[in-house]
Amino acid sequence: MIRKPKILEIQSLRGLAFLAVVMQHAVAHYAAVPEMQLGDGVMMAILLVLSKFAVPVFVFITGLVLFYNDKDDFHYGVFIKKRLSDILLPYLIWSVIYYGINHGWYDLWQFVQLAFTGKASYHLWYVVMIMQFYLLFPLWRYAVRWITRKLIGWRGVAVLLLAAAAYIVLMGQVYVIGQVLQEHPIPVLTELFNKYADRNALYYYLYFMMGAAAGLHVEVWNRFVLRYRIIYWPVFIALYGYFISVSVGAFHTSQGLKYNFYHVFLLRPLMAVFLISSILVVYHFAILCARQPTSRMNRLFTWIGMYSYGAYLAHAVTLRLGYKVDHFFLLALPVTARMLIVMGIAAAASVLLTAILSRLPYGKWMVGIHVRKRALAKDTE
Repeated sequence: MIRKPKILEIQSLRGLAFLAVVMQHAVAHYAAVPEMQLGDGVMMAILLVLSKFAVPVFVFITGLVLFYNDKDDFHYGVFIKKRLSDILLPYLIWSVIYYGINHGWYDLWQFVQLAFTGKASYHLWYVVMIMQFYLLFPLWRYAVRWITRKLIGWRGVAVLLLAAAAYIVLMGQVYVIGQVLQEHPIPVLTELFNKYADRNALYYYLYFMMGAAAGLHVEVWNRFVLRYRIIYWPVFIALYGYFISVSVGAFHTSQGLKYNFYHVFLLRPLMAVFLISSILVVYHFAILCARQPTSRMNRLFTWIGMYSYGAYLAHAVTLRLGYKVDHFFLLALPVTARMLIVMGIAAAASVLLTAILSRLPYGKWMVGIHVRKRALAKDTE
C-alpha cells in the first residue's frame, strides 16, 4: 500500500497551537495578580488576542488529518479504538491526576461527572469537545464525501462559503439557543447548549470543515493560502487591532482598574471572522516554516508539535511548577516578564515530560504517542 506523503506544515501548526494554549492560560493567571499595571494589561491583551487561534487551529488540524488519511475501506471499530487508546485513555489518566490535585479522593461519582464533562481541570474541556468529532466521524465522512462527489469545483467552494456564513450567524445565536432550551428543557441537550456550550462540537464545526477541505485538496489549499494572503492578512490585522482596543477599553470600570477579556470569547460572530483569518495566517506561517525544514524555528515548532497532545494534557501541572518558581525568584520583575518566563518554563517542561514518557514502555497511556529511537532519529535528520 502506497502511503501518502506527510504534510510538512502539520507538526509546526500543532507546535504553534500548543504554545498559544499555554500563553492563554498563563495570561489568565497573571491578569488576576495584584501587581498588575496598565502596561502589563495592554501587553497581555496583545498576547492573548494573538493566541486565540489555538483551539480553532487544533480543530482544523483534526479535520485535515482525518480526511487526508481517509480510505475507502473505513472501519469505524478500528478508527474509534485508536482514538480511545491515543486520545481518551491519556485524558482519563490525567483527569485522575487533576482530580486528585484539585479535589482530593473522596467522591468517585464526582470524579465520573467531572471526567465526563471535562471539568477535572480547566483545560480538559477541549478533549470532550474534540471527541465528539471522532465519535460522529462516520456522519461527517458521509456528508463531506457526498458534497465532494456532487459539488465539485466552484460549487464545493460555494458550500464552504455558505457554511462559513451560517457559522457566523450561528455565533450570534448562541445565547438565544441556550435560552430556548432552558425554557424548553431536553435531557442532555439543554446542558450541552448552556452550561457546557463552550465544549459543544457544533459550535466549532466550521474549523473542522475547513480542515476537511484542506485535507482533501492539500495542494489546492496551499495555493489558496499563498495566493489570497492579500485578502485575509488585512482582515486579520484589522480585527487584531480591534479586539486589542476593546479589551483594553474594558479595563476601565466604575469600580477601578480591573482586567478582564470577555470581549475575546470564542463564540461570537466577529470573533469567528477573526479566527477564520487567524487559521489562514497561521497556516501561511507554517508553510513558510516548512519551506526551510532545516531552520531552527521550523525544527523547534516541529519538535513541539510532535509531543503537543501529551504536553497539552500536562501543561496545567507544569504551569503550577512555573508559579512556584515565580513566587520564589521572579516577584521583582514586571508582571509581563514573569508571565512570559513562566510560560516558557511550563511549555518546555510539559514537552520534555511528554518526550520522556513517550519513550517508556507504557508511556503512551499517558501521552498518546510512543516514539521509537529509529523514528526519532529519522525525524531529526
